Amino acid sequence: MKLTRAEKETVIRISEADMSWYIYTASKPIMNKLEKFVQPIEVRKDKDGIYAKCYELPKEYVRFVRPRKLSESEKARRTRLLTIDRNSKNGIQKSRGHVKNEIKIAR
Repeated sequence: MKLTRAEKETVIRISEADMSWYIYTASKPIMNKLEKFVQPIEVRKDKDGIYAKCYELPKEYVRFVRPRKLSESEKARRTRLLTIDRNSKNGIQKSRGHVKNEIKIAR
């Protein structure tokens, strides 16, 4: 069974009786994220393979947080740090305020 993008839904339900979260999903990225924490309690298959999974999570695994709003100066600072980090991974190092390329020659 090939599901359309609209049919690849995720349904989250909470039970106050046992304080668990029950999650049904047909979305592969959501399945991959959930399987880092718990194993599925049910796998739904057809002739084409797995198309959905159900999970049960303890209440401690889920929390709601409001997204942070960063100031313009904080955004600029994080962008600068990210650029420095990316450049250092690409062999470019910052030295005395100047950026210089570091070339390694194999002998």
